[in-house]
Amino acid sequence: MDNHVGDPLSYSLDELAQMEESKGYHRIKSRRKYAEERRYHVRKQTKNIKLLFLKSGRSRRRILSKERKEKELRDKKYERERDRKKEKETEKEKKEEEAVIGQEIKYLDKRYPKEMHQLLFRRLKDYFENKAKLEEYLHEAINESTDDMAVLMKLRDIIVEKRRKKQASDTYKNKGYSGHMNYDNERAHHRSKEIIKIWKEGKFANNSDNCLFGEDTSEIKILDVGCGNGDILAMMGDLLKVQNKKEQLFGVDVDSFHGECVHRFENEITFVKYDGTNLTAFADNTFDFIIALQTLHHIENSQQLKVLTQEISRVLKPRGYILVREHDCNTLSMKYLINLEHHLYSQVLAEHVDVKAYTQYKAHYRTKQEWIRLFLSLPTLVHLPLVNDAIISYSNNITNHYYDRFSKHLSELFYF
Repeated sequence: MDNHVGDPLSYSLDELAQMEESKGYHRIKSRRKYAEERRYHVRKQTKNIKLLFLKSGRSRRRILSKERKEKELRDKKYERERDRKKEKETEKEKKEEEAVIGQEIKYLDKRYPKEMHQLLFRRLKDYFENKAKLEEYLHEAINESTDDMAVLMKLRDIIVEKRRKKQASDTYKNKGYSGHMNYDNERAHHRSKEIIKIWKEGKFANNSDNCLFGEDTSEIKILDVGCGNGDILAMMGDLLKVQNKKEQLFGVDVDSFHGECVHRFENEITFVKYDGTNLTAFADNTFDFIIALQTLHHIENSQQLKVLTQEISRVLKPRGYILVREHDCNTLSMKYLINLEHHLYSQVLAEHVDVKAYTQYKAHYRTKQEWIRLFLSLPTLVHLPLVNDAIISYSNNITNHYYDRFSKHLSELFYF
C-alpha cells in the first residue's frame, strides 16, 4: 500500500470514505477559526470606535478627572524639580561668591567702586560736605580695618559726631518717642506717611465701600509682617487715628527683634513671635491691611516662603489689601549694594547698633517678576499695580526698591 500512495484505486472504499470525512472536518474547523478571528477583530475595532467617539457622561468625567490628577502630579513634580534646581543654583552661587571674595572685606570690596560710592554718598550725604570727603574717610577706614563691621563702625563714629539733632513735633512727644526726632523715628515717620499716601492717592476703587482708607479709619486692623522695632506700625496707628491700638495693630517678627519690640511699644501694638512656619495665632479673614516692608527676602527657604504667603492670604479679609516693599534684584552687583544698604541702616544710621542682626544677616533676593509670580500662585490673590508712579518715585533709588500691592477676591475693581 505504501508503494501506491496517492492512487485512489489502491484504497478500499472504507478508507476513501474515512479520508473524505477527515477533509470535511478540517474545512469546517478552518472556517470556524476564521469566523472567530473575524469576530475578535470586529469586537476590537468596535471597542476602539467606542473609546474614540462614545466617551461621554460618567466615563468621560472619570477620564478627565484622571487626566487632571496626572497633570497636577506632573506640575508638582516640575515645581519640586524647579525648587531643587534653584536651591542648587543658590548653593553654587554662594560657593562661587565665597571663592571669588576670599577676603575679609566682603561687601565693601573694590569690584563695584562706582556703585558702592554712589550708594554711600546718597545715603550719607547729610553728614559729609561732598563726595570726595566721604571717599577720603572711606578709604582711610578700609585701610585701617580688617572687616566690614570695623569699617561701618568708623563711619558710624564720624556720623554720630556730625549728626544734627532735630526737635520732634508735638505729635511724637509723650508717645513713647524721645524728645528729639532721631533717625529711626524720622525714617519711620516718612515710611508710614508714604504708605498711607500710596493707598489714599492710588485711586483703585470704584466706590467708597471698596476704598480701604476712607474718611473713617478708626476700626481698621493692620498686620505688619517683619515689624522690626514696631515704629512704622505705631506711627501708622497715630496717623490713621486708630481707636484701640492694642486690639487693631499687630506685629510679627522673629526672636532677634521680638524683645525690643515688646519693650518699646507694648502698650500700642500686639506682638507675635514668628516661628518660621505659620501664623496660627490669627484666625481666617482677620486683617483689612497687611504690610511686608523689605521682609520677605530674609526667608531663604522657598517652601517656607510659600507657606508664609499662603498664611498671609488666609488671615487677610476678602477685599483686603497687601502692600509689599521689595528690591528688584537682577544682578550680582545689585545684591552687594542691597546688602551694603541694609548694613548702613542697621549699623551706621540706626539709633542703636544691632551686632546680632549684622552677624546673623541672611537674604535671598528675587526680581520683581519673581515676587509677582509668587503671590499670583495663590488663587485667592489678584495683582493691583500702582497707577500713580509719582507717589513712589525716588531720586536716589540705586537699589531698585519698589512698592507693589495685591488684593483678595476683588472682582469688581477697576482703575480710573
